[in-house]
Amino acid sequence: MKRKDFFRKTIFTLAILSYTNKHAQENKPMSTFHKEWLDCESLADLKVFLEKYQSKVEQLQVDSTWNAGEVFTHCSQSIDMSLQGFPEMKPALFRGTIGKLAFFVFSSRKKMSHGLEEAIPGASELNSNKKEGIARLIKSIDSFQKASATELKPHFAYGDLSKEDYSIAHLMHIKNHLERFNLPT
Repeated sequence: MKRKDFFRKTIFTLAILSYTNKHAQENKPMSTFHKEWLDCESLADLKVFLEKYQSKVEQLQVDSTWNAGEVFTHCSQSIDMSLQGFPEMKPALFRGTIGKLAFFVFSSRKKMSHGLEEAIPGASELNSNKKEGIARLIKSIDSFQKASATELKPHFAYGDLSKEDYSIAHLMHIKNHLERFNLPT
């Protein structure tokens, strides 16, 4: 099979799976908490959402081996590393092929799916304090928004991204993790 055909078939398959998954989830009842983060269309929206729930962070529950503080720390690490550089990178060939394709598929469907308990390669230990984690994530979003495009470092898997693409990647990354969050009523 030619490389061009392989990429076309892969994208087509992922598009079908994405469409099926989207429509299967549309029939599930949704809490106000979930509707609010799903409605976030930018990092600025997500920052407002996080600030709103910052006072309720101790009530947040996560269906994961990571607690909310660890998840927030992980998400902030990703943003911080986009400005400081990632400690470990995938090989250039991976970043230029599979990594680019993965980002294209995620950004096309406006939804990321990845291992939600996989640390960023080479990242430091995650902080389990929920209040510190959400505060750090809010600060990281703010720092990223203030940064210029020239300050950005290549993503460890996707390679070079524009500021707009990095914004999309960070938004999808955080929202993917929020899928496992619940706020008991």
